[in-house]
Amino acid sequence: MTYSTWKKFGMPPMDARLVRGGLLAMVALACLLLSQVQADVVYSTGFDGPAGTTPGTIGTVLEDWSGNAAYYQLDGSGGYTSSQDGERSQYTPYTFTNGIVEADFNYSGFTGVVARANGGDYYHARLHGNNLEIYSFGSAGINKLASASAPGYEEGETLKIRMALEGPAIVTSLYDQNGDHVATTTAYDTNYSSGGTAGLRGGEGSVWNSFAIADEVPTFDITTADGNGADSYVEYRSDQTSAANANYGTSTTVQTKNAGPNPEGNSYPVGAELSRKTYLRFDLSSLPEESFEAVLLKLTATGSDGTLHTFNVYGLNDDLDADNWSETAVTWNNAPANDDSLGAVDLAEATFLGDVAGVTAGSTLAFGTQELHDFIAADTDKLVTLIITRANNDPNFASASHSFYSKEAGDLALAPTLAFVTPLAVPEPSTLVLLGMGLVGLLSLAVRRRFGGK
Repeated sequence: MTYSTWKKFGMPPMDARLVRGGLLAMVALACLLLSQVQADVVYSTGFDGPAGTTPGTIGTVLEDWSGNAAYYQLDGSGGYTSSQDGERSQYTPYTFTNGIVEADFNYSGFTGVVARANGGDYYHARLHGNNLEIYSFGSAGINKLASASAPGYEEGETLKIRMALEGPAIVTSLYDQNGDHVATTTAYDTNYSSGGTAGLRGGEGSVWNSFAIADEVPTFDITTADGNGADSYVEYRSDQTSAANANYGTSTTVQTKNAGPNPEGNSYPVGAELSRKTYLRFDLSSLPEESFEAVLLKLTATGSDGTLHTFNVYGLNDDLDADNWSETAVTWNNAPANDDSLGAVDLAEATFLGDVAGVTAGSTLAFGTQELHDFIAADTDKLVTLIITRANNDPNFASASHSFYSKEAGDLALAPTLAFVTPLAVPEPSTLVLLGMGLVGLLSLAVRRRFGGK
């Protein structure tokens, strides 16, 4: 809107500029907040039923709902029966793989939310005293996966706990009664149990005011196609000396292989060796300045079944010259941190970040470890190179290579990706209502001024 438009309402110049500025600020804030609401809520309840009823599919209320007190008994839809006196828990039958589980609750010693795998194992995110914790319960026993300090709270103070599951990353965040983010803890579980239900779990006296499930975790994605990103693989063949000088920067796949010495019984030379290693570079210059809570490397498998194989992931140590390898010129002979041994990397120039089991063709391999998290967090040049090798050797030279789509495959949704889970700032419905009221109020002020109102 122009200044002349505001003058039509009979407003003084200062008022016009003030209202115009206020409107623009509110619209900008509303757009910012709305842009962060990316996950669809697939289940929610406000616990507003009378005693003896079943709100949605959560469970049967054991007491009066005055003050939104939420106590449950198991109603046959599944749940965890605790040996601890007074402990309450309940799950919804809604099934999801990755997503967000959150609840508003009144502080009472320990209270939290759970995500339960189909096999019965589950993750418990909870506030216990001054500690924000993530536990796993199940066939492997009870394990504390992560913990972070949280502020102290008074009994009954209203808080929000949110657990984001983007396997193998589990991120738990705590928000105070003003909606301010006050603590986060992150775990990476290599035995991540995906697919299952979600619900509530807490000690005696736990009071929940709301509960919701979203079906995905919003991530900030950087692919090898962004900025100065790159992807390629390098190859060594003992029976073809020219292979060490070959470049695959324009290939639609990146590949790994670790084979040899070749046995008898196929058309390749006996004793021959073959190795392929993948190089991925990510340009982090677009990553928001706020700290990320988790990061995953995602690759989409193509070709043969890789479930019987394990892949090692390395990070090229932070050095601008080494990170600037050329996608269209990198070869076995000049690749940074390359070790001539099959499947090996020079650990004087690179850091081992962990291993990951293969997946079936067409599936997404998601790799995340605390080592990867720390490696990327420590980056100083905004370029990160990851090297992937196949950990296990298959002597048969004719065995399958294990490949993943590169950015040249034609679909950037399949390109190698670093997926960052960043602090979520999803506004409450009341926030949007207040924004709308503010916009209406300012427009009403303009109209009143136009017609001489006070």
